[in-house]
Amino acid sequence: MSKDEFDAEWEEPTMTYVRSSQASAEGDEPLDKVGSWLHEEVTRADWAPQTPDLGEEEAPTAAGYVCNPQPWPTVLDTHTLTFLGEQSSLGDADLELADTVSIGAGSRIFSQGHPCELLYCLDSGTVALERERGFVQDLGAVESGSFFGEVGAMMGLPSTTSAVAADQCLLRLVTRDALKRAVRKDKTKATTVIASLRQWYTETVAQVCPLFDDLDQWKAQQERGVWVTFKPGDQMSTEGKFSPLFVIVTGHAKIVVDRGGQEVCLGYLCPGDLAGEVNPSPVTVLAETTVAALRFNRHLLAGFSEPGRKALAEQAKACKKAASISAEG
Repeated sequence: MSKDEFDAEWEEPTMTYVRSSQASAEGDEPLDKVGSWLHEEVTRADWAPQTPDLGEEEAPTAAGYVCNPQPWPTVLDTHTLTFLGEQSSLGDADLELADTVSIGAGSRIFSQGHPCELLYCLDSGTVALERERGFVQDLGAVESGSFFGEVGAMMGLPSTTSAVAADQCLLRLVTRDALKRAVRKDKTKATTVIASLRQWYTETVAQVCPLFDDLDQWKAQQERGVWVTFKPGDQMSTEGKFSPLFVIVTGHAKIVVDRGGQEVCLGYLCPGDLAGEVNPSPVTVLAETTVAALRFNRHLLAGFSEPGRKALAEQAKACKKAASISAEG
């Protein structure tokens, strides 16, 4: 199945989208700054790979939220965070770190709710994609000649889909361990792979985030926003207070409310989700992992398209409703 055929086969009942993206040959985009395997600092002018001791970030303890509906609205209600493209768009350098593996029919390549590897290139065979979100959803098949992966894999975050070999498959994998070794021993190879991963991640976020109509608008809005990072436990917004709008690009955040001195969790936010700008905020948003986000102060919101502003208003309404229902419960 070609990329266009794959996109065309989505049916409304699945309420799911898999992002198709291609690697850029331009090479002029800034790179993710990765320190201790996390985004420790994000600036528009200097995103470059770091080489300190690379630890792994733990996935959220409640990783099951990628499988189960939650009270708080999230892009996972209608999308996945899987990227997909044609191998012909890959450069040779993207696959220099790849290992070749053979997967038997019926074998699970990766599972929803668990971290997966960074990049999967399917040289032969067919891979079935599916996810569970209250019920099992068949997302179609990936055919040979394609590559695919999950946003958040570089940080060890849970996958939003499961991939199963429909028949005997030959795959080339770029693993987390291979990239870690390359960061320490061969910065050039690591830089190329990180650049490609960053592009696929950000294009997927731009596609699923309700604020942006297309990739060009996403790129334009990056110039207006401010990149910020939050460490695990940092407050992105505080219940009862005003806050700017944040578009989460990497990492996951937790939505909590105070109910009689008890902290109640209403759900989680993932890449593509919006935090803040429900003023005053009915909830507290806590970074569950290290989070990189674009911040937009209120005076900048008029610069979004009409569909984007409408989506923001609908998001605010849904958030207030979720918070009020939790208060009644």
